[in-house]
Amino acid sequence: MDQIQPIDYAQMKKDELSKANKVYTFKQASREDLYNNLQDLRHMVLLDLRPSMVFYACHVRGSFCLEDAQNNENKVLQFFEDVEKKAAEHETKYKTKPIRRAFLIDTNANQYNENSDLTKFALDCLKKYGGFDKVFYLKQGIESFIEKYPYLCLNFHERDQEGDSKPPAQENKPDGQPLLSPFESKLLYSLSRFPTEMVEGKIFQGNVYNANNKRQLQDLGIKSIIEFIDYKDQPIPEYKTQNFTYKNIPIDNETAAFVDFDEICKYIDDLSKDETKSPILICCKDGDTISPCFAIAYQMWHKGSSLTFASALVYQKRGTADANKHLYTVLTTWQPQNAGDNKGRKMIGFLGK
Repeated sequence: MDQIQPIDYAQMKKDELSKANKVYTFKQASREDLYNNLQDLRHMVLLDLRPSMVFYACHVRGSFCLEDAQNNENKVLQFFEDVEKKAAEHETKYKTKPIRRAFLIDTNANQYNENSDLTKFALDCLKKYGGFDKVFYLKQGIESFIEKYPYLCLNFHERDQEGDSKPPAQENKPDGQPLLSPFESKLLYSLSRFPTEMVEGKIFQGNVYNANNKRQLQDLGIKSIIEFIDYKDQPIPEYKTQNFTYKNIPIDNETAAFVDFDEICKYIDDLSKDETKSPILICCKDGDTISPCFAIAYQMWHKGSSLTFASALVYQKRGTADANKHLYTVLTTWQPQNAGDNKGRKMIGFLGK
């Protein structure tokens, strides 16, 4: 009997990268896809196809105006290199695998045209640099993205006006840190990491920073918060319990958790169906270990997805996820009950205490 040859995954990846240098398979991406990719912290280049003046008036933070390059490939390749360096730092910090993605951005009025001069220029630059795993085209146009996520967009006219005006005398905060200009504040905020949008407009998944950032909560319209955090002897911030439908489910990341996934998923589902209580933020301390397990569980419970599919979906949306091994082990044997079916559950529930 012939022996089965082991799969050479390293060679497969090498072959795929080689293909990426020659042929691109474009995929349309929704505004929610772009939003989530911006929170992924890994390698991504944003190439804006609009005229410079329109770009300067409002564009997605971190994007590059192709018209400004004036068909100079070196300018675009240098932009790619700058993005690569920053991405490498995040990949080292979060121990994630390298991945290169590109988004082409245009107005909703312009149909995607691979044969336009500017698009050809963008594709030539991508091919010359090489190694991009995925290339997307924002199908709804930037107008739709700006409408939903204005806080992730910048106006360079505001920046230039600040630069042209006479700078005020240097002022500092009480802690000695310099005060930021309005544009600098917008820029810093746009670069912060927002929670991942798991279910469009309904469920977000993030970390304790997101749950403590009042401005993010307001911009996302969050109305309910579920925190998988053990505060121990520390008090839960009052603004959460006073201003949101709030539930704390204390889970220690270092110990095995004995939870009722069905009960928690039903609670999440009930909140999501109530317009007065959604969108919902589910979060843990780091946003990458405990809360992703419940995002996976909800996909399995609500959609009937397999563990493999649900995991892949969550990991695709939040690239830095590293599921808690104790909770994930429970998920491997968990049989979700049908929505609204509370029969046959044997695990102890946290909710309702």
